[in-house]
Amino acid sequence: MATARTRYANTDVSGGAADGTSLANAYSSLSALEAAEDDLGNLVSRDEWLDVRAYASAGTADTTKCTIAGWTLDGTRYIQIDSPDGSYKLEVSNDDALVIQCTNIKFKRIRGTITSGDSTNDIFFDGSYVAAAATCEIDRCYVYASGSTVFTVFSFTDSDFTFYIRSSISESVSTGRGHYHVANTGYIYQCTHKGGASGFRSGTSGTYTLTNDIFFSTADDIIVGAGSTVNTLNCGTDDGDGTNPIDAVDDDWSNEFTDYANGDYTPLNSGNIYQAGADLDIAADYAGNAFDSSTPTIGAYEYVSASSDTELTVADIDIGLDVALDANPLTAAAQLSIDDIDIGLDVAMDAPDIIYYTLGDTVLVVDDVSIGLDVAMDALVLTSASTLSVNNIDIGLEIIFDEVPDADKPVSVSLTATVKSITVSASVEQITIEAVEV
Repeated sequence: MATARTRYANTDVSGGAADGTSLANAYSSLSALEAAEDDLGNLVSRDEWLDVRAYASAGTADTTKCTIAGWTLDGTRYIQIDSPDGSYKLEVSNDDALVIQCTNIKFKRIRGTITSGDSTNDIFFDGSYVAAAATCEIDRCYVYASGSTVFTVFSFTDSDFTFYIRSSISESVSTGRGHYHVANTGYIYQCTHKGGASGFRSGTSGTYTLTNDIFFSTADDIIVGAGSTVNTLNCGTDDGDGTNPIDAVDDDWSNEFTDYANGDYTPLNSGNIYQAGADLDIAADYAGNAFDSSTPTIGAYEYVSASSDTELTVADIDIGLDVALDANPLTAAAQLSIDDIDIGLDVAMDAPDIIYYTLGDTVLVVDDVSIGLDVAMDALVLTSASTLSVNNIDIGLEIIFDEVPDADKPVSVSLTATVKSITVSASVEQITIEAVEV
């Protein structure tokens, strides 16, 4: 198995070695990373894959065009560029933003923007530099193009090229195109495109599959070039393209999205796109939520019920603490103290359904946590001046749910082993504090 070579880029890095070996030592741009790491050249012979993690920790855009070229890659020794927190954004004016001139590239959670510039592209695969078969995968990316001339969000040109675009959002204006692909094989699944001259356009050859996508508010949603084949299934359009086309309720896309005029393409459960797709076994939607396994909502987002409908309650939990001391005499001036025990509270839930985008409206209640204390001392001698102190004990609670049931239904966990009486008996030889559950 190929070894991962992890390198970091951060447009807001300050100081550090700028060698990409950690976030503190990150390269300041994606282009700088590519130029420096390009010396690796042949990842196949090194048996490595390049794991690029891109950030903009303070929100500063990367404004330098990046060309990825000069690499030898294959299906297991590839380059993956991911923004784990979705902060990285590449914003280039009057030029292509990201140019690919090698095989086997993957992008995740990247945001790209171009402004103005004739015949420019946000993400451009230039097949003229690639002799071997190549693949490109784009997952959960957002790409925007603006200007007054011809420009394209995604442009792939090569006869040996296969690409996959999944759970991604693209927007263009004026004469811009969402997709323009020539002489290759492409799969566009669960994507949303708005605006421009066209949503998808094929050239004079190539075979393309469009499934569970949305192309809307364009001059022409899907344009099929002579000699190419475009298979369209369950796609939302204004023009009724393909097999089983889906249009907006009353031909108004505001009936389908939360606030599409302002770029919020999360779906409503009252629209026609809701659960209108076919299962494609895609890992996650644009926001990281799982698609419905049988009838997913079409477009880049799956419908997720409002977090205010979800309530998790954990209540009435009692924890006992045992302290045992064997043959520990206390003399006249001795003092025995057990204090300042502080264990934090840890609540972990491995289930994304309980959280929508933020915790803003999600109700998580942890209350009525009682602690039962059991202190037993054998052969402990207390004289009149002796002091026994047990105080300041803070016990943490760990609750782990590996699966949370249906998020539309409240989840309640109630543990009520409450200590309601404590019996204390004391003698010169022995003190016993006994907790009795009633």
